[in-house]
Amino acid sequence: MEFGATNGTLKIRPDGTYDWNGVKGKYRVAAEDESALSYRGGGAVVLLAAKTGYDWIVLKDRKPESGDWIDVQEYKSRGTLQEHGTR
Repeated sequence: MEFGATNGTLKIRPDGTYDWNGVKGKYRVAAEDESALSYRGGGAVVLLAAKTGYDWIVLKDRKPESGDWIDVQEYKSRGTLQEHGTR
């Protein structure tokens, strides 16, 4: 899946790798308790050593008026550092 926003593009590949604006690495599937915020619409993944060298969690949801969207949050701060995008 590939999502784009004003801050660039995030590609999450089925082989367990990602590319976020040229930062490449691996991801893991988030455990259910890690993604149990108010988001629904599919499993979350954790981008390992991503932007700024930190782990980031990608949460997927469905926003009826605009299609699929994601919320990408720095893993530890959960909301302090975040970005959004649509497919």
